[in-house]
Amino acid sequence: MTTSTTAAAKPEPQAPSSSKAPRVNPAVNPDDDSDDEKWHDARSEGRPGSPPPPQANADDDNDDEPPKFTDDEIRDLLKRGDELKSQGNDCFRKSDWDGAIRFYTQALKTVPLRPQERQTKKSRPAGLSDEDEDDAGADGQNDTGDKAKGKEKANEPEEPQEAPKELTPLEKEAATARSVLNANLAACYVKQGKHDEAVRLCTEALADDPNYVKALHRRATANEALGTWTSLSDAEKDYKRVLELLPPSDPLRTSSTRSLRSLPERIEVQKKKETDEMMGKLKDLGNSVLGKFGLSTDNFKFTPNGQGGYSMNFAR
Repeated sequence: MTTSTTAAAKPEPQAPSSSKAPRVNPAVNPDDDSDDEKWHDARSEGRPGSPPPPQANADDDNDDEPPKFTDDEIRDLLKRGDELKSQGNDCFRKSDWDGAIRFYTQALKTVPLRPQERQTKKSRPAGLSDEDEDDAGADGQNDTGDKAKGKEKANEPEEPQEAPKELTPLEKEAATARSVLNANLAACYVKQGKHDEAVRLCTEALADDPNYVKALHRRATANEALGTWTSLSDAEKDYKRVLELLPPSDPLRTSSTRSLRSLPERIEVQKKKETDEMMGKLKDLGNSVLGKFGLSTDNFKFTPNGQGGYSMNFAR
């Protein structure tokens, strides 16, 4: 009989936990009155020239947070982003839409990311109550007292969420850069006739600055160009918001007011068109089924019953 001996695995040395730099929460700079065509959120992990993200800690619960930078590093990233934006503006003035998109996108990848919203509570598996969590932590022991406590916890009101913290001037500057770059990208895609992409980018710009008039107006015009029932309704909302924000003397009020006046009729026309198309498709589907029995949807007549509903009658 042969006995095998397995040597105990030598423990790996523990990596030192890294220190955390403060997270950046950029927002819009309300004092920015630049007339540049501005523009989304840097999402690339490989930013040109940016410092590497800090080493992840195995016990860190915020693994999905964007990389953290010092104030000096953020200023450097914003400076390089502004240089790339200027190159994009040069391309835009030359009607080089592809070149402008390339530079604006590089600039957007350079500026700091928009911070993710923090959850006030850790998520638990779906369907797992406080009572179940307590039971699972007790190695499967079913204790009536613990269950009662768990039920009391479940009935307790949820803790109020923390109010958003005041943003620093540097954070506001980063948010303004993202908003401007997104709006500029949207302008490029409008020029290329890609209005759905322009709508998406304007929405990104407004995530950093909800009162950014250029982004609101640009999204409204792009939705107008798309021309669907939903997009026209969204354009109407944006034009109303633009008129709320613009001063009385702003020349943009004239075109916005004109567009807003024409939208209700266009919305009704498109609503009827899309509704008729949908009913036509449903009728074709019904005929394909009823045809097997020698019937069609024409055999079923719907008449108003005077009570807000319809009566269905069968006729051959």
